[in-house]
Amino acid sequence: MKISSQLPAFTPKNPLARRESSEINTLRSINLIPALTGMTSFRPIELFRITLFTMLCSLTFNIQAATAPIKVTSIAEIEVEVVENGKKIIKRHTPEKAVPGTEVIFTDTFENVSNKAASNIVIDNPIPVNMEYKGNSAFCTNCTIEFSVDGGRTFGAARSLKVLGPDGQQYSAIPKQYTHIRWTYQGQLSAGEHSQVGFHATIK
Repeated sequence: MKISSQLPAFTPKNPLARRESSEINTLRSINLIPALTGMTSFRPIELFRITLFTMLCSLTFNIQAATAPIKVTSIAEIEVEVVENGKKIIKRHTPEKAVPGTEVIFTDTFENVSNKAASNIVIDNPIPVNMEYKGNSAFCTNCTIEFSVDGGRTFGAARSLKVLGPDGQQYSAIPKQYTHIRWTYQGQLSAGEHSQVGFHATIK
């Protein structure tokens, strides 16, 4: 069984909006950065804020789970260096501002909200518009990872992907040409347990 949940764009009234949608076996919630109001100019920094906000609102997200309902929460963050107790450390946070070239970390947390184990869990996630996937950045625990270069119609291992060049010849795909990522969870996710998948992408 495959379920597709698409969330329409909307304007949140609170600083961090949360939107949930459910279809049969799937629940999805999304954390958003603040919407822009009263914008008078269109600088790159504002372009990113609009792009990230719109992407999170309209993202089409697919998940399969054969035996139990799965709740998925998605968040976009950046890493910053801060000083605590005299030491430099890296922390993640959801930005209000960023510029092209910024690396964004997308994390999907999926949880089995039923009272029985879930199996055959497959998560498909598109690479957001106006962003490029960072090679070898997709992460997960106890799962396999595949990619698509044709809008999510077909998936395969990174080394097997081909694209058609301007000369009509096929060439090995490079990370920035990936359009979707697929994680297939191995084994069962017990009742009440959760896991995470995610990837890094750079703002064009």
